[in-house]
Amino acid sequence: MKKKLMTHTTAHEAKKRNNGLLISLFVIILMVLDVFLFPISADVRIFTILGIYIVLSLRFRLSSSTTFSIALVLLIIAYTQFLFTDQKIFDNPSPVPPLCERTAVWVYLYIVIGVIQKWRE
Repeated sequence: MKKKLMTHTTAHEAKKRNNGLLISLFVIILMVLDVFLFPISADVRIFTILGIYIVLSLRFRLSSSTTFSIALVLLIIAYTQFLFTDQKIFDNPSPVPPLCERTAVWVYLYIVIGVIQKWRE
């Protein structure tokens, strides 16, 4: 009897982990599309994607480590973009911010969400 209970719990945890992975992948794709497809950021897009993540994280009870993992992936993307960005863009800023700067905004927002989630746990 105990063995069945442990197997069910393990299967439930695996399903929960898969849900977290799919949600994280979906949100990262939305953010990458926002950064690469649109030249100028819009608050409506940013807060819509954040709202989707917050609702899904509450619905599937994602932990703060998932949010921090998303922030880490975005930080690596932002750093890579920074390395390959021409430094002249930073000397004479144009109305269109560099990609690394827009990705850094996402990093900051997900770190804030992760801290709030950790505080609630």
